[in-house]
Amino acid sequence: MSWVVAQLAGGIGDLPVEAVVTFAQSGAEILRIGPKTVEFPVSRLRPVTVVLRGSGLEFPFPGVYLVEMLCAGRFIDDARLYVIPKRGDFP
Repeated sequence: MSWVVAQLAGGIGDLPVEAVVTFAQSGAEILRIGPKTVEFPVSRLRPVTVVLRGSGLEFPFPGVYLVEMLCAGRFIDDARLYVIPKRGDFP
């Protein structure tokens, strides 16, 4: 099971949110989770905690991966994830 947890603010009304994990070096998509409809409060300053659950996340290579957040299909932010091989796991 794979989870992406994020705090978002600035949305208005109900918006679809999704997360995409990509291998930074090639841009290859590894996993897409969502979309999930998120209800944003009336105050645009109040953060909303978004929890997305997916499955099948595997990191085929060591390196930098990006966890990208999209809202209504538009990129809003990303975070880097560093995958470091354990001794003997990768050639």
